[in-house]
Amino acid sequence: MARSSSPPDAMSGEAASGDTPSEDAPSEDTPFEDAGFEQDDDAEVVAPTVVAVVVTNDPGPWLEEALAALVAQDYPHLSLLVIDTGETDVTPRVAATAPNAYVRRVAGRPGYAAAANEVLGVVEGASHYVFCHDDAAPDRDAVRLLLEEAFRSNAAVVGPKLVDWDDPTRLRQVGLSADKGGVVTSTVEPGELDQEQHDAVRDVFAIPGGLTLVRADLFTTIGGFDPAMRLIGEDLDLCWRAQIAGGRVLVAPAARVRHIEALSSGLRPGQDPDAPRLALRPLETRHRIRAVLKNYGWFHLVRVVPQLLVLSAVEAIYLTLVGRRKAAATIARAWTTNLRGLGELRAARRQVRGYRVWPDSEVRRLQARGNARVTRFLRGQLGRSDRARLIGDRTFSSTWRPARLPLAVWGAIVLV
Repeated sequence: MARSSSPPDAMSGEAASGDTPSEDAPSEDTPFEDAGFEQDDDAEVVAPTVVAVVVTNDPGPWLEEALAALVAQDYPHLSLLVIDTGETDVTPRVAATAPNAYVRRVAGRPGYAAAANEVLGVVEGASHYVFCHDDAAPDRDAVRLLLEEAFRSNAAVVGPKLVDWDDPTRLRQVGLSADKGGVVTSTVEPGELDQEQHDAVRDVFAIPGGLTLVRADLFTTIGGFDPAMRLIGEDLDLCWRAQIAGGRVLVAPAARVRHIEALSSGLRPGQDPDAPRLALRPLETRHRIRAVLKNYGWFHLVRVVPQLLVLSAVEAIYLTLVGRRKAAATIARAWTTNLRGLGELRAARRQVRGYRVWPDSEVRRLQARGNARVTRFLRGQLGRSDRARLIGDRTFSSTWRPARLPLAVWGAIVLV
């Protein structure tokens, strides 16, 4: 068991009840490349303090490797804060791998967003935070490369290239795009071979949440992650609001991170391993709608929301026609859940309005045109099994007829 010690330099205050700092151990500073950081008169680089925030929730055997990768970073001023939200205390596991880490226990399983926001009350003086899933292992130079790019490009949020945990030659994510309805689309094909074809630094609408560098002052200004988004969608919402606040969101593929994606792969405790994405779809839909209702100004809200309501109704009709009534009900519940909390939603909109710098017209320049869900359907990525059953049915023509109107409306919305 780890013994008590003072928290790392970037972290302030005494250890609170439920907080367990692990024992101190010496660390060696490594040379740091100049990327526009402040220098003293002797041209010695003054590297800013960065805090890696790892949120754990009863992690699997991958935790030690993920922590070891952070400990091995060649960036000299990196502190490690572990926010543990699970039932089983991970302090002994953390102490064995990362003896300098500071562990903060949070009860009640608050979700990733609320747990990550604990950094706001624990850390002082950091220039950037690196928010990490407990199943993400960065290459040794990843944090340094992300920070260099953040200073070089004056970016508020920077993300790495995410690759497969077991086969790093296969891509998982290299930044994300999103349409006007908040539906995210990947910039790479799942499992695509990494041949450095996506290695250009570029602006993106969002960074997937495996590992994300965020400027600390901006994170404080926008109030951190939205705690109402317990899981799924908090990364999109954070990047959206960062842009509203005038920040730039970049992907720096030179920084590489291996990621298991344990949640979407069904590897987390209590998940159905046969249908993990299906179980997460209600959260994804609800949080996507919340982001839209919260982040648009009134002009674009009045334009976009009616389109999304029509699209949602058409999608629900289609899903009902093909026998997927539970999925149709999920869409309805996502809207009703958000609209029932209008008071809280108004407060969230006021908060966004308070730090808005860029208008929606500027933020939307990085959004994908049209509607991503319609595009997926037309490409056969949405409802493929349902359409296959329709095509194989001898009564295809009679079954297809009632679906013509919904599909026609979908097509019209693509053009809006």
